[in-house]
Amino acid sequence: MSELITRLKEVREHMGLTQTAFGALGGVSKGSQIAYERGRAQPAVTYLQRLAESGVNVIYLLTGQKVIPLDPKDDFYALLRVYEQLGETHRREILQHAQALYGSLMLDAEIGNETLARWDETVRALREGKPEPGLPVKAQALQRGKRKPGG
Repeated sequence: MSELITRLKEVREHMGLTQTAFGALGGVSKGSQIAYERGRAQPAVTYLQRLAESGVNVIYLLTGQKVIPLDPKDDFYALLRVYEQLGETHRREILQHAQALYGSLMLDAEIGNETLARWDETVRALREGKPEPGLPVKAQALQRGKRKPGG
């Protein structure tokens, strides 16, 4: 019971909620929340169900196990199961690939129409053999099929 008390307060504080706000997630008053956190009362099942519906990891509250309850049909669940079976080296590689993919997606999202239009102009100029203003000398030389001296 003392671990549940500790974890209730830990989760509430981690979420940045007051006892009133956290209690409201569980459908109880501030007084009930205080009683739960001080061990004066045991949380009811309905309280825990409401916390779970609000996104609180009730499995962690009750057992201390940091598991993610997922739908077994979900792709994320399948990916997590595979990831759990991998060794540390492969996990690190997967994480690096995921971060690179995420960074690429964020970069794509940040590119505006103006940047895309400028990119299209540059590509068109290169295809037509026209030097693009501001294009590095080496790139212009390569564009013309010549190598820059010393390069």
